[in-house]
Formats: sequence, C-alpha cells, structure tokens
Amino acid sequence: MTVYTRQIETAIRLIKAKGAEVTWRSIPDGVAADPNKPWEVTGAAPVDHTVSIVFLPLTRLNMEFMRLLAGTEIQIGDFYGLMASVDFTPAPTDVVIDGTGMVCRISAIDVLKPDGTPILYTIVFKL
Repeated sequence: MTVYTRQIETAIRLIKAKGAEVTWRSIPDGVAADPNKPWEVTGAAPVDHTVSIVFLPLTRLNMEFMRLLAGTEIQIGDFYGLMASVDFTPAPTDVVIDGTGMVCRISAIDVLKPDGTPILYTIVFKL
C-alpha cells in the first residue's frame, strides 16, 4: 500500500482512456549455459504484456517537460510516451509493438516514484 494509490489509479485510468493499447515485449537477459563458452548465450523466451501508452512528439515544450522529470539530461529519440504503473519492470532492452506491427526501440526510460512505488514511466523511443 502506498500513499500515492489515488495518483496511480488516475494515471492508469487516463492513459488507458487517451492512449493506445500496445504490446510491450520484455526481453530477458541471456545466460551462458557453459561458463567455458560465454558466447553461447541461452535465455528465456520474450514475454509480451498488453499496456496502454500515450505517444507524444518530441517538441521543444515536451522536451522541457521531460528535462524537468528526468533531471538535466535529455535522451535524443524520435518520440516519447507516458505509461502508468505496470505489474512488471520495464527495461531499456525491451521493445514496444504498436497495433500496426511497427517495432519501437527504447532509447531511455525514466520513472516517477516518489516513495519507491512507480506512478508514471516516461519512455523515449527510437524507430
């Protein structure tokens, strides 16, 4: 339980209403089966999650907003998205697949979590 339960629920509701439903493909890190052959990596199969993301262009105003959320450095990408709290941990190695089948690579992920519980993810995408 967190003191930000209402904010998490609001973010989930608004992003679901105004965003697009996409597939978030979590790609787990591979593990070397044989320590003598670290180049032969085997890993678990990717896991797909259905999530809602609001996609926004990287305009000057939006970049200023992202700079305020993420500190002082802005990752360069093609566009960005906002995603509410989810039941998995997003990673920069994951990919997002939209309804048309376009694969969006992740350039950076920043999370808003004032008490340690994620409320909102800001994700910079590269095509």
